[in-house]
Amino acid sequence: MTLYRKYRPRKFSEVVGQEHITNTLVRQLLAGKIGHAYLFCGSRGTGKTSVAKILAQAVNCEALLDNGDPCGVCDSCVSILGGVNTDVAEMDAASNNGVENVRALRDEVLFAPSSSKYRVYIIDEVHMMTGAAFNALLKTLEEPPKHAIFVLATTEVHKVPITIQSRCQRFDFRRLSVSQISGQVAKVAEEEGILIDAKACDVIGGLADGAMRDSLSLLEKVRSQGGDAINESNIYEILGVASGSEIFELVDCLIKKDVKGALEISEGIMNRNGDVNNVFNMIFAHLSNLALCKAGASEILEVGEVERLKEQATKVAMEWIVGAMQKCREMMGIVRFSGLTKPLMEGLVVELGGE
Repeated sequence: MTLYRKYRPRKFSEVVGQEHITNTLVRQLLAGKIGHAYLFCGSRGTGKTSVAKILAQAVNCEALLDNGDPCGVCDSCVSILGGVNTDVAEMDAASNNGVENVRALRDEVLFAPSSSKYRVYIIDEVHMMTGAAFNALLKTLEEPPKHAIFVLATTEVHKVPITIQSRCQRFDFRRLSVSQISGQVAKVAEEEGILIDAKACDVIGGLADGAMRDSLSLLEKVRSQGGDAINESNIYEILGVASGSEIFELVDCLIKKDVKGALEISEGIMNRNGDVNNVFNMIFAHLSNLALCKAGASEILEVGEVERLKEQATKVAMEWIVGAMQKCREMMGIVRFSGLTKPLMEGLVVELGGE
């Protein structure tokens, strides 16, 4: 079993970084005031589906705990955890997005639950539904059976019609901080007998870009190739990503107009990196952090070496930083449609270093 599945939270109290949501759901459960439709919004890997599954357990739990967590041991909890409870259904709207799928759901939802208190329908990536499918779903959300609960999850809430949103209780899942992810990575590593230092946990936390699921996938990949002793160096080597120091040195060269030095650094990075998008993303993130330092907002940064960033920011104008971010963003768009990754990287370096 993969790490992110093995350590997926099974109780509200195990969910990291979404207390503004889990606390509200717990209050509703304990007060017996459950909504009929919820809309979970947020970027990937932040816990939307996990919380939906916990909610499905909790509303059907036969011995709900005093803190609102499902007991995890009653027949209902066990069957839901095992994926064999016919009253809890998950639907991926990316592949089941037609009106016929929703009509089948509408017909089914009319029947009372077979063994649970509620029928719970979790619809993932709901924004992928067709217009006709949304219209069919709207009719059910307007007059839902008392025994039915809908949880709609999406990474692109702006694509969900307002008519659907207005029938749901909306919860926005936050991207997790580096420290929140790093702490969980350290806990999982300890459980798995993996030796990993705090700096390496922070590196994984940064690379995960706010997604807990991605962090555990990265940890598993590094472990599978590097064994149970993980440090900062072998993370960079195995994942083929640039280190923070290399990006610092690259940007230093660009600021000093040292194109030759910048090309040598980028050459070393590209030689071991299979995905130029990773490099562009790291450069863009560094420039964004640099802009915040230049603007005097360094206190909101969640990165190491803030003092070094602040020092680097004193050597360059905000106009150059903004222009460099724009060119980097343009290159990130071009690389999607081109196989010329190395020339694109070299072109970016030459352009930025020649200004």
